[in-house]
Amino acid sequence: MIGILKPLWNGFKKKWQINLMTKALQVMAVDRVLSRQPNNNKSSVSSKKMFHKYKSVDDIMMCYNNRKPSSIVQRNDGKFGCVISRNHSFVEVSHMSDSEFLGGTWYCTWTISSPSEQRPNIDIGSIIQHCLLLPKLTPTGMPTPDEEAKYTIITSEWKEMDDNGNFVLPTSTMIKP
Repeated sequence: MIGILKPLWNGFKKKWQINLMTKALQVMAVDRVLSRQPNNNKSSVSSKKMFHKYKSVDDIMMCYNNRKPSSIVQRNDGKFGCVISRNHSFVEVSHMSDSEFLGGTWYCTWTISSPSEQRPNIDIGSIIQHCLLLPKLTPTGMPTPDEEAKYTIITSEWKEMDDNGNFVLPTSTMIKP
């Protein structure tokens, strides 16, 4: 982020924060539009860097069982999952319909498919969303392994899943006329 902001900064002038963020958002918007052009090889390379690849199913389970944030992707068939690095195996992660609205964000229970299930390889080109599963915090901070596994999901485009399973802008960032 500093690499984007530093060249745009013109010193501490009136409304410098607003002007800097406006310029940065404009630059990022143009970059995003250009990276989505069909014959641009840069977009496929950057897509591979947009999510974490886990070493094994055990690493995924350890992250989940310890209620840590997790990197997941969504395929073009609508399924969510984690990717294992050595063979691009896809470990499916699914959400329940037990949504709860807390602090302006929807949370629900997410589960990882059974370790005995077949794990097909994922075509990196079939990924349509890069996401983070973020655990519901407790009054003392991060939840412990004994506490419920409720998560919110946020995409690389800063959208979150609502109670209907749609990705929307967070309610706290929606611009009201």
